[in-house]
Parts: sequence; structure tokens; C-alpha cells
Amino acid sequence: MRKTKTIRKGEYGYFSWEKKRRAAVTLAMFLLPALLFVTGYIQTGGRKNLFTFVAILGCLPACKSLVGWLMMMPRKSMSRDSYEEIQKRAGALLMAYDLYFTTYEKNALVDALAIRGGMVAGLCGKKQEHRTFMEKHIRDMLSSNGFPATVQLFEEPQAFVKKLDAMQRHAAGDSQAEQEEKIRRIILAIAL
Repeated sequence: MRKTKTIRKGEYGYFSWEKKRRAAVTLAMFLLPALLFVTGYIQTGGRKNLFTFVAILGCLPACKSLVGWLMMMPRKSMSRDSYEEIQKRAGALLMAYDLYFTTYEKNALVDALAIRGGMVAGLCGKKQEHRTFMEKHIRDMLSSNGFPATVQLFEEPQAFVKKLDAMQRHAAGDSQAEQEEKIRRIILAIAL
């Protein structure tokens, strides 16, 4: 029997894994109310019963799950080759992949994010006219949680890789590893 590995938020392939997981959960959540409705209809010979009421209420969380699945559908991970190249260059940097940030004003897809000390650098896979807005948003969210950081998002992979190399040269000790992990957790919390 093949055991599948769970892919968590921030790992490469999260979008495709999460689409499948949310589709399965959504399907199950709609099947349960349907089963309740059919059971009530068969037992009472009509639809005016308590089973129907419970089935209707059961559709509310199922619809919420459907919205979550629909939010995930247009998201795509970067190519495997790009991921492997970045992973090779990242070395000991703390990384996060497949992040989608949403705000009331704008949204942004960040394919890869590197954290070193108080520096955060990310690669936006597509040209994004609101890249500087998202840099400010991430910086503000980190700062409001007690972690002031320099945030740079790049649209060109070559520029991002150069930044990774520069971040590799920046010394980070064990004392910063805990801070970097906290920064990563905050970033994962504000991403879809």
C-alpha cells in the first residue's frame, strides 16, 4: 500500500496537494447532507422532516468548503525545474513556497520566499503591478508582530537568485534560527 506524504503550507507543491485535498473534503461534505436527505425521504415518504432540516444546515459548511476549493483552483506552483534551481541555490536559507497573499485591496502570488535574519526575499512568478504594495503589506504584518524586516519581492528569477546568494553570505547564527522560524510562521499565517 502506497503511503502519500502530506504537503504542508509553505512546501513546494502545496497548491496542487491542497486542491486535491479540498476537493475530496468538499465532496464528502456535500455527500453527507445528501445522504441525510435521502434517508429522511425514504423513512418518512416526503421531504418535510427533521432529516431535511439537518441536511440543509449541513450544506452551510459544505458551501464554505466549496469556496475554499474555488479560491485554490487558479493557483499553480512554479515549474519543477525552477524549484530545483532555487532549492539548490538556497542552501541553508529558511524557505517557503507556493504562497498567495490576500488583502482587501490587492492579491499576490509568491512562488518562493527566503528568510535570513531580518531579511525576507521572494520571487513573484508573474509580473505584478502591486509588488511594492505587497512588500509593504508583508513588512507591516511582520513589524506588527514584533519582527521588523526588510522585504523584497522580485519578478525576475535571476535577480532573486542573486539575492539568495547575497543572503547566503550574510551570517546567521543559531540565535537567529528561532527568529527566522517565527517570521516564517507569521508569513504562512497571512498566506492562503
